Amino acid sequence: MNRQTKWFVLASTCLLLPAYAQPTDDLHLTSVGKDPRWKIAGRTTSIVDVKGKQALKISEGPGMGLVWLEGYDFGDGIIEIDLLGRSRPVQGSLVVKELSGRARGSVGLWVGEGSGGHFANLRVTRTR
Repeated sequence: MNRQTKWFVLASTCLLLPAYAQPTDDLHLTSVGKDPRWKIAGRTTSIVDVKGKQALKISEGPGMGLVWLEGYDFGDGIIEIDLLGRSRPVQGSLVVKELSGRARGSVGLWVGEGSGGHFANLRVTRTR
């Protein structure tokens, strides 16, 4: 491979790599209640300091509670979040199942009957 070809391959690689990077969105839960894109249903929320982190607290109560980011479109990717519930759950451990047959939708936090929780550091990495 001659010098000019090597330079072309290197330059092409540097230009194409950003196209394959997976952007990560930090969705700031501390803006719930301030940013109108965050919607709240069935519970009250507050921002509290828990174990050295600013966290969104979703209150306990009857029925289900939901907090979601309206207009945020998510399909495939990775969702990371720090969760803190009770140290002795009343209804057992956390089990995540498919909640619907939809392939795309918004990102939200759900708490079930009588439960609440603390949520921090919500990060979403979208994949192709």
